[in-house]
Amino acid sequence: MSKKSLKNKRKNGFTLIEMLISMAMIAILTGTILQVVKISEINRILFLNANEVVSVMRFAQSSALTAFFDEENANRVICGIGFVATSQTDYLLFYTYVNRASYQLNPNICNQTQYLTYNTNQKKILNQFKLKGGVLFNAGSYGNNNGVVFKVPYGEVYSNGSNNFNSKNFVIQKGSSSKTIIINSFGQISF
Repeated sequence: MSKKSLKNKRKNGFTLIEMLISMAMIAILTGTILQVVKISEINRILFLNANEVVSVMRFAQSSALTAFFDEENANRVICGIGFVATSQTDYLLFYTYVNRASYQLNPNICNQTQYLTYNTNQKKILNQFKLKGGVLFNAGSYGNNNGVVFKVPYGEVYSNGSNNFNSKNFVIQKGSSSKTIIINSFGQISF
């Protein structure tokens, strides 16, 4: 064999260093891509949970606007339809009411603070829900004092029995990522 053919033969392959550098670059790119996919999955789960929470809130709001009626108990006059996050994972839809006799004696009874909050004895839970995929309500977003009530029949928004607030925030989180659901005093719900 000539020297020329030996030189050409050596240039046909990769050196060990070239292979190691290529493998290191592939490992770095793979790690980066996996991290992006993980973040995207967390954001997708947060988005789906936020959408479900907002849907329940909007259902409460639209039920208040349509003057929701309890067919099982005609003796009740519905004062408001509400949403409350009762724990880190649980939230529910409820309504507050007065009995028909009390309402006939005082048609403004539903304007009283006690009927525009979750913290009343005269409420009925309509449905219970859970956050999914390891998503949690932030510590300041749940508890009996962290709810909203949409007053029947106009859908005015009350938080803790008062309609004197700028906005009510519900924060859901998974790990270090979060989404904030906002209800303003005009009833606009967004996230």
